[in-house]
Amino acid sequence: LRRQRQMCIRDRLDTIAETPEEDARTKIGKENLAQKLLSEINTKLESLSEEPAIEGVHFTAFAIR
Repeated sequence: LRRQRQMCIRDRLDTIAETPEEDARTKIGKENLAQKLLSEINTKLESLSEEPAIEGVHFTAFAIR
């Protein structure tokens, strides 16, 4: 169960990579990204017949290359 959740989160990392750099630099852009990740992860969990257990996405650091 825990491994499935970890895989769901890892599978969504492409969402971060697809985020335009200018969006990732703003507070609103980061908030939108967090909301998108939350939605995508919970949707994936639901498709695996699990309850959407993720309540929030928070960034403590964000490196842009």
